This record gives sequence, structure tokens and C-alpha cells, in this order.
Amino acid sequence: MERAARGDREAFRELFDGTCERVRALVRHLTSSAALTDELLVDVYAQAWSQRSTFDPLRGSPFSWLSTIARSRAIDRMRARSRDRAVLPDDVDWADTVRDGSESIPRTAQRGEERRHLASALAELPDERCRLLRAAFFGGLSHSEIAARTRLPLGTVKTRIRAGLAQMRDILARLEEDVLGPDDETTE
Repeated sequence: MERAARGDREAFRELFDGTCERVRALVRHLTSSAALTDELLVDVYAQAWSQRSTFDPLRGSPFSWLSTIARSRAIDRMRARSRDRAVLPDDVDWADTVRDGSESIPRTAQRGEERRHLASALAELPDERCRLLRAAFFGGLSHSEIAARTRLPLGTVKTRIRAGLAQMRDILARLEEDVLGPDDETTE
């Protein structure tokens, strides 16, 4: 830890290798979310690296220092998720936002399949990304409105929505491939 505090990346890599699984288990226990665990784990070690000079061996071991950072990050994230639930429209019937009564029966069936794929993809997203996407695209809120309601910086909201869209694109591509097979092509 002393070497890492002086900026030695190899020493920090050794710290990571030696503590990662235990910190991951702690974060998983605190959040009960596999998707959130990996995201928080990155945050914990990024914060540890940026604050490496604050480590004091007289106050505890490197693992206890990392545990404190992990606990703080997990609590902050859980509070933010709780706050998001209270301020973002969770009860929007997003399926109604993509329905058009003038469609033919085959097109209505196709839309139903698209809605099922969309619901599956949304279910695979981490909760926070899903909530932000739902608020923006199905709740009709602007990025600024979402930032104000969640008390997140506007740039953070934009970044998380952009990351959520990229993840949705990957999930939907995988779902389409699962349905059509890797060699099939769609026709409009």
C-alpha cells in the first residue's frame, strides 16, 4: 500500500488482485444486485486510486480502508436508487407510447413482438439505467428534468442514458440474433 500511495501502478494492481474478490463479496452483500456490484467495484477502486495518499496504516488494513470506501459507495448508490424511485415516473405504460390504432393486424403483431423484445432488454439493464431510460423515452422527461428530479449532474444523466442506449442496442441485437439465427436477414 505504501508503494501504491506513491503512485506505483504495479503495487496497486497487486492490491487489487489481493482484495478484489473480498471487496466484490462485500459490495454484493450490501447491494444484492449483480449488475450494481460490478459497477460499484469499479467506483471503489477508482476512488481508492485517486485517494491512495490518504491511506493511513495506523487506522487499519488496506482491506478495511477499501471496505469503508465500498460501504460508503454502496450506501450512496442505494440512497440514489431510492430517491430515483420516488421522483421518476415508474408507472408509465410505455407499451402505449408505441401503439398506433391505424395499423394492420400483421404490423400490430410485429409491434407486440418488438414490445416484448424491448421489455426483455430493459429487464437486463441495471436498475438505474433502466429508470433513466424509461423516464427519458417513455416518461417524456428531458435530461434536465431528470437531472433536477434525481439531483444528479446533467452530464452524469446524459452519460448514463447514452451508456444505457448502447447496452440496449447490444441486448436487442443479441435478442434478434437469438430469434432469427446468425445467418438470417430481416426484410421490411
